[in-house]
Amino acid sequence: MLSRFAAFELRYQVFSPLFVITGLAFFVLTFVMTAVPEATEMLSGSANINSPYVVGLLTLSMSVFGVFISTAFLSSALLRDRHFNTESLFLTRPISRLDYICGRFLGGYAASLLVFSVVPLAIFLA
Repeated sequence: MLSRFAAFELRYQVFSPLFVITGLAFFVLTFVMTAVPEATEMLSGSANINSPYVVGLLTLSMSVFGVFISTAFLSSALLRDRHFNTESLFLTRPISRLDYICGRFLGGYAASLLVFSVVPLAIFLA
């Protein structure tokens, strides 16, 4: 049952506008930070653009924004159920509370991982 909740939440999050907008924002921001020489020089000094130091620094700087994005994905599942009063409907069925909450968490977490996976892709393409 846990996998069904996680799969449902992942499908819901992937087709939401928040997923598309944040994925594009992460891609464009990382691509610009890598492709524009002035931005890379300001960030890393005299290191090469494709050095491990610069790649790590770009990934680290984008992970700061990733904290806020993962919060949006993870909180939207439980807040959505509270808003529509469907939480009590799920919990009256023979489903454990742990499967319900962990399934929603895993689906939202997988969606935030997918959004953050565009950062290395943008670095590679730039």
